[in-house]
Amino acid sequence: MDNYYFIMSKTNHKNGGIMKVLSFLLISLLVFTVPSTTNAFFGSKTHDECILDRMPGVQNNRAASEIRRACHNKYPKAAEPKRRLGIFGPKNYEECMLEHLTGDESDWAVNYIRSSCRRIFPRD
Repeated sequence: MDNYYFIMSKTNHKNGGIMKVLSFLLISLLVFTVPSTTNAFFGSKTHDECILDRMPGVQNNRAASEIRRACHNKYPKAAEPKRRLGIFGPKNYEECMLEHLTGDESDWAVNYIRSSCRRIFPRD
């Protein structure tokens, strides 16, 4: 009987460790592969990423203008655009537009999103 409890305690300990490792791997996978999640945790790195993170869904031009101004103030230096929108992020201009336009943005918000997508994915 004592052997049964000894074996069960070792088995439960091993399974608990495996579950912790699997949970950690799953959370890491989600955090580091989904672009919007990555930016939520680590923030935008460039003006264009700031626009793409904050502008979708903005429904009036005044709000779009204020977001653009805030992104410009936070990232005043125009950095070389880099395609760092995540492993599963958009791979070209069209995918960038489809991912970041929700369909209810103001005209100005659409223009700001379009400009940021174009800077990140220039015409070839």
